[in-house]
Amino acid sequence: MTSRYHILDTLARLLPAPSRKRASASVTVVYSPNHLGDILHTAPLLRALRRLRPGARTAWLVGPWSEALARRYAEYADDIIPFAPDRTSAHRGQDRHRQSTLAQWRIGLALRRLAPDLLVTTTQESPETRYIANILAPSLWIGVGDRPPPRLRPGIRTQFVPYRKDRYQALSLLDLLRPLGFDPAPADAALFFPLTDPDRAAAARFLDAEGIPPDHPLVLISPGSGWPGKNWPLDRYLAVATTLLRDNLAHVAWLGTAAEAAAFRNASAAPSLPLPGHDWMGRLDIPTLAAVMARATLWLGNDSGPMHLAAAVGCPTLSLWGPTEPAKWAPPSPPHLHIRARPRCPGCTYWDPTCTCLRPTHECMDAIPVPQVLSAILPVLAPAR
Repeated sequence: MTSRYHILDTLARLLPAPSRKRASASVTVVYSPNHLGDILHTAPLLRALRRLRPGARTAWLVGPWSEALARRYAEYADDIIPFAPDRTSAHRGQDRHRQSTLAQWRIGLALRRLAPDLLVTTTQESPETRYIANILAPSLWIGVGDRPPPRLRPGIRTQFVPYRKDRYQALSLLDLLRPLGFDPAPADAALFFPLTDPDRAAAARFLDAEGIPPDHPLVLISPGSGWPGKNWPLDRYLAVATTLLRDNLAHVAWLGTAAEAAAFRNASAAPSLPLPGHDWMGRLDIPTLAAVMARATLWLGNDSGPMHLAAAVGCPTLSLWGPTEPAKWAPPSPPHLHIRARPRCPGCTYWDPTCTCLRPTHECMDAIPVPQVLSAILPVLAPAR
């Protein structure tokens, strides 16, 4: 990764400064290349930018893996352009999404022709963000970091906001707009996902076919995440589901990608018999999933993209935490709840999906007991019964 962006950055700094004299309107480029949660947390920033710069054209650089989701927010972005960072934590080994060095040079040149005056990057400063800044040469670059980056071409002003582990991510991203005169309030940071009538109709058909009545509580369980170290033990999710079904407290449905479904089936704790409840793993696209979540009573799971999606459509969540920070990533309460029994261990590389836990077991997640989770679920189900 370093050599690719070192080459691109060096070439970018050799280009002449772009002319903005012919630009008919201001142009903003927003860079948020990661996955589901990153897109959902960036949407409030895009909405705020529309209010702050109503006549500006906005180009949104997103990871190819998130392009379809990002297009749901086309009201706030005039151009949605896939850009795949050359790092495992972004592409997660999905070779079909990788882009060549030449392709990323051409993307930079195309954006440069728009003559953007503002660049907003939602990830911490890195070789790829420095390349993007140098090839675009905006008047102002607003980003995340403790200090201005090195080796910037002359003429780029910078405003960098330190990364805060104790501030909700959507609010932290809105803080990037303070240099433009925006003072974010908690209400500005509410996640949202635009549901359409076809989405709701598809969800209604699916739930009807699955035998889920609208007047009975429905608990959705997402046992996976982007990193196994964030996952509560599988046997404990099974224990929760079995109790809810045995006592006729709720319908239970299991959510996840097709890849998570395969991993789930291969896990030692997975039963050979069908899952207790409804197995919807790998069966729902994101729009239908979001519409199903909007009708559910509760979502239960780990720190993951589905947690943010549930919050974005107004589904109450109960999230379980260990290595990552609920103050940063958990949906604000109410109506959302979270449980964390103990913090991560010293030296935990909690942000890299390729890493493995330092301990024989995931002690921070193992410390959450089943009775505590059930005690948190029952009051949420009571009004729906």
